[in-house]
Amino acid sequence: MSARSLSMLMLVTAVVSGVVWLDVQYFAADPSLESRHDAGLAQMAARQDGILR
Repeated sequence: MSARSLSMLMLVTAVVSGVVWLDVQYFAADPSLESRHDAGLAQMAARQDGILR
């Protein structure tokens, strides 16, 4: 595996684990923010899609 693909894999792994961690913190704080959270997640996914394409 090349260094570039390895670094991309590490970056994606870090982003995914960060999102999962934030998800846990967010819902532990206040579950009623769910709809706003979903909107933020959709926006983040769209932004990431733009980066990866």
